[in-house]
Amino acid sequence: MTFDDSQLAVASVYAEALLDLAQERNAVDALSDELQSIAAMLERDPATSALFSSPLVDARARAAALERIFRGNASELLADSLQVIQRKGRLELLPAIAQSYRALRDQRQGVVDAVVTTAVPLSTELRDRLSAELAKALAKTPRLAEVVEPGILGGVVIEVDGKKFDSSVSSQLRRLEANLLERATNEIVRGREAQA
Repeated sequence: MTFDDSQLAVASVYAEALLDLAQERNAVDALSDELQSIAAMLERDPATSALFSSPLVDARARAAALERIFRGNASELLADSLQVIQRKGRLELLPAIAQSYRALRDQRQGVVDAVVTTAVPLSTELRDRLSAELAKALAKTPRLAEVVEPGILGGVVIEVDGKKFDSSVSSQLRRLEANLLERATNEIVRGREAQA
């Protein structure tokens, strides 16, 4: 599901309010898990998604359905928040609210996503060392997502906040090839200039 900038701006307002309430109740991570579960459910189940977003569903019926589904099965904070969001006519933004909530929570907690690509799976020891080094370098807690890509031959490629750090064997070979090609080209040019 994609959202435009104005929808994301509205979602971030709700996310910040939810995060503030969750912090007061010491339920930041629990609420994040609940929001992520609901967002995933809405992605998988078009019928439930329609309940949350269709203008054809009566507001009172929607409120009653939310109450039946979530009251007693989820945290009071989530059940109450869903009712408020429903009354404001913003339930269709729930996936964006969940995404904004997670991003804001991570920012406040100093957590950053790091995608680590290696040729073979990382051992537990290497994963822990890499995580510790990234934490030291970034001054944030990395949340590692591992990708195995045999094509990099060896080494590691790390992507954090849109920045890529590539120390893979394949990239080193590409750089070596480019340097050798440049050197050969320069030698040929010098040889022709000397003959002229």
